[in-house]
Parts: sequence; structure tokens; C-alpha cells
Amino acid sequence: NAGGTLNILRAIATRNVKLRFVYVSSSEVYGNHKELDKVDEKVSPMPLSPYAASKLCGETFVLQYGRAYGLDAIVARPFNHIGPNQSDNFLVAAIARRLCQAKRDGGSSIPVGNLDAVRDFLDVRDVVRAYVDLALKGEANSLYNISSGRGVMVLDLINRMIDLLGVEIKLTTDPTLVRPVEVARLVGDSSKLIRDLDFEAKFSLDETLLDVL
Repeated sequence: NAGGTLNILRAIATRNVKLRFVYVSSSEVYGNHKELDKVDEKVSPMPLSPYAASKLCGETFVLQYGRAYGLDAIVARPFNHIGPNQSDNFLVAAIARRLCQAKRDGGSSIPVGNLDAVRDFLDVRDVVRAYVDLALKGEANSLYNISSGRGVMVLDLINRMIDLLGVEIKLTTDPTLVRPVEVARLVGDSSKLIRDLDFEAKFSLDETLLDVL
């Protein structure tokens, strides 16, 4: 995330290429601000993982190149994006696979991790549309959250998926699925994105979950 980004920035600067560079960072750079209902772009980052730290480092490179070399760059901080065909390395896709497998096999339970975490979920198709809008109309050398602005507890999300499938399945906590360091609450404030780009999500959470299932 850091080294590769720096190589691209160097190539752009040395060749004096005129373009807009949209760097896709992550909401994980914010870390744990559980005292805040939502985090906006002014909240100080406190990354809790090597991944989040590398994303923040990439952000720093991008914005520094903007100031030093006049690079037209934007940093996007997407929150949890979900949608059809997502790898089951991610929470919602993994849960969907387990639920559908249990439904097919007549299973009565599935393993889960931390159910108390609160996250901000947005359809990947809306997220990608935001990337395009930022490339075309975003303010240069700025940060933008891309989020729904709604916090959903993981337990509530899974229960909604169970309801949509029409099954009765018990959730069993598996310690191996619980992260050693977990952000309790991470919900984004996308007021800047809405104000600057008139952005509006097109997909409801239920629509997205049905497409995932």
C-alpha cells in the first residue's frame, strides 16, 4: 500500500503526467473512536493494524506529492463495502456462504466472530460510483469519506440475513474468528461527499444483502 503507491507517484512526477490520481485508502485508518457517533475527515487517524498504518502512509505520500509537485490527487476513505461476488475473505460474504451452506445441508448453526462490533456498510456499486464522481468532480488534494452514515451491529446484520433466507440458524462464537484487536464502532460521516458531489446511495442494505445471498 505504501511502497507501491510511492512508486506510482514518483513515475507521475518524473514524467510530468497531467492526470487526477484517486487513492483508495480505508476507513481503518481512523482506528478506535468509539466515543464518536460518526467520524468525519477531520478526526485524527489512529491505525490499529499494519494494514491500516500502510494505508495511512500511502495517504501521506499522496497528499505530500500534491503539495510538493502540484499533483492533482484525492484520497478516498471507503467504509465497509459489500456486494455480490465479494471474496469470502470479507465478513458479509463469509457469513453469507456459511448461511447458504447451512440452509442447503440442513445445518442448525454457523461459527461467527465478534458480534458486538458496529460497522458502516455500503453497496460496492455505490462505492465505485463515488470513486468515479471523485475522479470527475472531487476537490483536488482532499480527503473524502465514502459511507452510508448508518451504524449496524454485526449481530443485527447477520440476523437480517437469516430473516431474508427464511431459516432458523444458531450463531456459535468461534474464538479463532475473533480479531485480537477490534475497533468497537466505526461509522462514517459523508457530509463532505454529499455536499461536494451531491452523492446519494442507490442501494438499500436489504437490496444488497439479497444480491449477496
